[in-house]
Amino acid sequence: MYRSYLALLLSLSSCLTAAVNGTSASTSPDITVIVVVDQMAYQYMPRIRPYLHSGLKNLFDQGIEYTNAYFPHGTTATGTGHAGLSTGTYACTHGIIGNRWFDKAGNPVHCDQAFGDNAAIFNGHPGKHSYPKSAQQLLADTISDQFVLANPKNHTVYSISLKSRAAIMTAGNLGRAIWFDSHTHQFTSSHAYFKNFPAWIAQKNMLLHTNGQNYHWTSCFPLDNPAYSSVLPSTYSYVEENVPRINQTIPAQPAVKTERRERYSGDPYDAFLLTPAANQMVLDLATDCLHTELAENKEKRIILWVCLSSLDKLGHFYGPHSFEIVDMLYHLDNQLGAFMAQIKTRFNQKETLFILTADHGMAPIPEVLNDLGYAPACRIPMHKHMKTLNDQIAARFGVNDLIRAYKSPQLFFDMEQFGILPAPTRFAIEKMVKDFLHQQPGVKNVWTFKELEKTPCYPSEAVDFLKKQLFQGRSGHITILPEPYCIDSDWHYGTDHRTPYEYNTHVPLTFWWPSRLKASKISTKVWALQLANSLAALLGVDKPSACPFEALPGLEEAISQPNQQEMPVDQVFDQGNFQAIH
Repeated sequence: MYRSYLALLLSLSSCLTAAVNGTSASTSPDITVIVVVDQMAYQYMPRIRPYLHSGLKNLFDQGIEYTNAYFPHGTTATGTGHAGLSTGTYACTHGIIGNRWFDKAGNPVHCDQAFGDNAAIFNGHPGKHSYPKSAQQLLADTISDQFVLANPKNHTVYSISLKSRAAIMTAGNLGRAIWFDSHTHQFTSSHAYFKNFPAWIAQKNMLLHTNGQNYHWTSCFPLDNPAYSSVLPSTYSYVEENVPRINQTIPAQPAVKTERRERYSGDPYDAFLLTPAANQMVLDLATDCLHTELAENKEKRIILWVCLSSLDKLGHFYGPHSFEIVDMLYHLDNQLGAFMAQIKTRFNQKETLFILTADHGMAPIPEVLNDLGYAPACRIPMHKHMKTLNDQIAARFGVNDLIRAYKSPQLFFDMEQFGILPAPTRFAIEKMVKDFLHQQPGVKNVWTFKELEKTPCYPSEAVDFLKKQLFQGRSGHITILPEPYCIDSDWHYGTDHRTPYEYNTHVPLTFWWPSRLKASKISTKVWALQLANSLAALLGVDKPSACPFEALPGLEEAISQPNQQEMPVDQVFDQGNFQAIH
């Protein structure tokens, strides 16, 4: 229904687009590739930059790099970050306050969850993440939608990821989302995006090992090389496996659940998805996607979102100061160099724009900071606190299981129970919960939904970010703000990224289009959400309707006439170095 409605707007949108934006198709890229690296904090960049030599190096050295790009998010998460990049607006508008939330009765709702019969997953595994998936929960249109609306015959959008929520939040309603199902060990999608499952994806799936893959993780440099100078060896004491992966063979078998491996699902691909090879698998499918689409229609213009999730999956276990995280970034440098060179070689007649960014960063492991002497870092065991609070509420007020769920950074009440209580009782419960939480180590502040909504604050501070993520009916009743370097986690190991601090909100952002954009570095503070409107200006389409931002500074001024002296592909991408490392 929504697709049909949007399509009806085409005649108005496409006629006005070129005039409004002042950009003609002849000066717009034929292929736009947006690489979103899940959990790629900007803090990694100064540490690894001297040792880059391929894709990341070219993007940073030859592109327009924004060195102070931030998300205005109080709770940085995959769903929220990808939704913000594509819609160009805040979570209080697009509705994706997190990866999941809870309804009034305390039942979970996933950000990529659809309700109805028109979004069933192709070849889903019965009983495992088999709920229908689409962008139904996303309440604002995206740059992907606007691009297709401008010319549905010749404009196509794909988004490919290991995570369904990353692919769906960027594809929107009119793009096509593809993700990897670790339960069936195949790439898949839903009927919201394809009437019939594409043959080229099915063919790719046939080449994948159905029971996982043995993978030997070879480091890009010797481990005593200065390239790993930011690594803290004590990290392994606070990792669930307590062992390194780097320079090891990762077996193709399910990990056995133990106390230290409490986050494994038991699927054969669990271990594989935490390796550089999983990123390569997504990049290979992205290349196949471009080849298939352009072979069918050489006049097509394409947006391709490539959402790489392995760094995030790995980071939750190993933290930002591990050999594994640093080395995966060096592998990514090589992989992106080969990927970009392949596209430029295969489609050298096409104008191609590459963009690199991330959806959020990552906090250090608190215990690693403790070992260094930073005592305030700690874990806040919120599920343990939730049980204590429920017991106290039951004993004092006679209400059982009032707090139904916790999803960082919010407590979700059973609002059906809470709503029928007398007002004095509700206020007393709220005060008791807040007083208890204020006393816990690592907790900076606590608010009810209404209190946070009305709290005065300065623009762009932590409280402002939390307020911009409030959404009536989706946000929890109580919001907690941890102190810096404190994470609300009951896990005994690893780390997380759901706070509004520098290490979670500061991300890389760079535009690479040598024939049009002059290389430069822009240190002005910008918002990652400006990506959507900037893309609209460069592509010559309308910006997403809820986007309140202007285009990023420097793009219009940097647009030049086509560079007839552009470097050949084999000079732009140093494939000799890439081959030597591998």
